[in-house]
Amino acid sequence: MAVLRDTIILLPDTTDFYINPPDKLHAGNLYQKLEESSSHSNIARQIHNIILVPSKHKDSIETETTEQSEAPFLNYTKYFVRKIVIRKLDVFGPTVYTPDVKADNWLSQVGNRMHIKTNDMVLNRYILFKKGDKIDPYTFADNERILRELPFIEDARIVVNHDSLLSDSADVVIYVKDVWSKGFDIDYRNGENIKIDLWDNNIAGTGQQNEFRYYFEPDKKPIRGLDGYYKVSNIEGSFIDAQLLYSFIGNNGYGINFSRSFYTPGIKYAGEVNYLRNETYTLQNVYGLPKIYVPLSYTYTYGWVGRSFPWTWSHFSYRSRPSAVISTGIFDYGFGTHPLVTANTNYLFQTRTLYLISLAYSQQGFYKSNLVYSFGRTEDIPYGILINYTNGFEHNEFKDRMYYNLKIAEGSYLSTWGYLYNSISLGSFFNHGAAEQGMLRFNMNYFTNLFVLRELKFRHFLKLQYIRGYNRNSDERLSFKDTEGIRSLSSDSATGTQKLLCTWESVSFLPYSLIGFRIALYGFTDLGMIGDYAKPSYQNTFYSAVGMGVRLRNEHLVFKTLQLRFSYFPKIPGYTKGHTFYFSTTTSFNLENFLMKGPVIENFK
Repeated sequence: MAVLRDTIILLPDTTDFYINPPDKLHAGNLYQKLEESSSHSNIARQIHNIILVPSKHKDSIETETTEQSEAPFLNYTKYFVRKIVIRKLDVFGPTVYTPDVKADNWLSQVGNRMHIKTNDMVLNRYILFKKGDKIDPYTFADNERILRELPFIEDARIVVNHDSLLSDSADVVIYVKDVWSKGFDIDYRNGENIKIDLWDNNIAGTGQQNEFRYYFEPDKKPIRGLDGYYKVSNIEGSFIDAQLLYSFIGNNGYGINFSRSFYTPGIKYAGEVNYLRNETYTLQNVYGLPKIYVPLSYTYTYGWVGRSFPWTWSHFSYRSRPSAVISTGIFDYGFGTHPLVTANTNYLFQTRTLYLISLAYSQQGFYKSNLVYSFGRTEDIPYGILINYTNGFEHNEFKDRMYYNLKIAEGSYLSTWGYLYNSISLGSFFNHGAAEQGMLRFNMNYFTNLFVLRELKFRHFLKLQYIRGYNRNSDERLSFKDTEGIRSLSSDSATGTQKLLCTWESVSFLPYSLIGFRIALYGFTDLGMIGDYAKPSYQNTFYSAVGMGVRLRNEHLVFKTLQLRFSYFPKIPGYTKGHTFYFSTTTSFNLENFLMKGPVIENFK
């Protein structure tokens, strides 16, 4: 196990320690005994290998070492690329650090034979360098990250092999490991509501994606429906993605989207074009009117284009590759049937057109680590700074007004302390000099380095958020519902125009897996206040929750993370409800990066 600056080893004062610990101190001793007992029977051994994986069978290398993503390539800058070899690994068994390991049970072996690996032609479209190019550490690091971000890739690693001091060239091996691309999710609640989701993130190894969802919700309207999308990524190596959306039965609509991002700091052009048309129902939520479902039909059209320029001022470090970005966009919302709207209510359903322009300064790099938000795969942790100023004009059915917003975000790795991300944004519409629908938002995300106690590995996470609205419409309210603040909270009354939230979580990654699923235990505390901005934050209603839970995830599959949580609510108002036990699936959290995106209006939520 590599142990460097992202790892802190904790040993109790009463514990003897050796270079090679004796068996009596080994945390996996129980699993060794189970393995020994199963070795007498071939059937028992196969069942054991499928169900329980002891610590000695975990990946032989885990990137607990936190290093800058370009670091492995800095010693090769004087060499040229002689040959490029793409080595595609099985889904089950090997890792990008141990590519020769084979699957050790029949279920994994069957899974490997059934999986269609990503086509070479598809992978070649994502390679940023070619034979004869001089090795650029930042290009190689970007390429690793781009491959890892693909929804059908679990992990990727680039290795430079230079075998002669007399040669000015080196061979480059790209290790790529797919995930099992097919998945499903079933959400069944209240004995009636059901959602079934089916998807394939890599259809027949082409890199194309498809998702199909069915829902039945008798307490809503439409009661049932089908929707989904089909996506083709990186068309002909252009890094332009195309997506077709569709819905029918309950909703009736379709949409098409073309997009290209600033996927590396050196990319000059990015943009997006989108068209969406839909007919559905929505809940009318206007004070004084009954809450009923009313018809809704609309079209949504937008497009933006951006140009990036390298920032060449000498006092900025090349390592972070700073750039200046200018982007402009048009956003048009057209409504046919819709709920009742006025100048100060139901802004989302107002017919309007926005013209926006953004000026930004971006500076970004990445660290490589793992066991942060994933369960073992390599994660790219962004650091840098983004300063983004957005200005625009809105023409809607009631008035014309200007929009201004400034956002500053910064993230850094604090060596022995961990990682810290901060962002602050302030924006508002202005109508004849008066601020409307203004908002101040502050976010802080922090996590510690990885602590190691014998075979347990754990981190602590801290999140702080403050949002305050200014002259918001009467129906625009912040919430503390489950995904927006206090976990497992269920209350329509926990709303306001300002909220303060602090969450702490400690996650322990266990050293074994169950049927291929890695296991993490966690405890949490959520504290928050929410209410009207006319009062100081400390005078708003206070909410809290503490609890613990378990998460299971198989990084070889595209399934969502399984989560079982127990919560206790020491401080919530009497009219508020919370779920003591809660089972759900969740997607992995990704840290905000510092690459510029298209101009947008900040959401009030």
